[in-house]
Amino acid sequence: MRQESRNEATPASPVMITVGRLPSARKVPKSVRLSDLITRAVELMSEHSFDQLAVLDEEGHLCGSITWREIGATKRPANALVKDATVLRVRSIRTDEPMVDCLTDVATHGCVFVVNPHGTLSGIVTGYDLAHRFEQELRPYALLEELEHRLRRALSAALRQIKETTGEYGRPSDPNKLLKLSGKGLNFIDYVELLKRPDVWDATGWQFPRDSFAERLDEVRKIRNMTMHFHEQDDDRAEAMEKVRVALDMLKTVQPQA
Repeated sequence: MRQESRNEATPASPVMITVGRLPSARKVPKSVRLSDLITRAVELMSEHSFDQLAVLDEEGHLCGSITWREIGATKRPANALVKDATVLRVRSIRTDEPMVDCLTDVATHGCVFVVNPHGTLSGIVTGYDLAHRFEQELRPYALLEELEHRLRRALSAALRQIKETTGEYGRPSDPNKLLKLSGKGLNFIDYVELLKRPDVWDATGWQFPRDSFAERLDEVRKIRNMTMHFHEQDDDRAEAMEKVRVALDMLKTVQPQA
């Protein structure tokens, strides 16, 4: 048991979140080639309500973008090609680069094109894509933080109530536990072990089956230990966070104030 506590206290090394983790970074957007007619660009932008298109060279590598401004800057014959218009140089980022590296470009330009390591177009990232992804990344930590805050508050109150009711602490180590609870010094497994104690459980006054709730929190403990790797296990994220949310909602019903 002690070994597990020590492992919990040492967080796993974070794994870099790359741009390629974004779905939009792996969905190749509409594009035109330098050799395409400008009318093709007009057609695509009109049909899909685009403000710009990626422009590829003959090898399929990203070489810039074209917007309505470049298309309408000067009068051109009907057979004018995309390469005859001013093709804007664009900032691109590779799928294997850190996601945070594209924040400035997206904030400045509204989007950034994504290319594969060998240079071909892979996708495009917008502000919406980043906001949605960061919400997914931060939500697990926010839920777990609130859950732990409520547990620490409830367990501190329970240990103090035992002392007030019986005139002594339930166990000699309880004063130290109270001190650690006030300073986030306990691990999640300590919360679970405290709740398994009949005296602590009775002092909480919670109307849940003790063993099943302790088991539920033990599942949350395991999820908490996996949070640094969630971006490698996107398929498991929703199910894991639902377990955390249910445990948190149960606490909220018996402990409305955080």
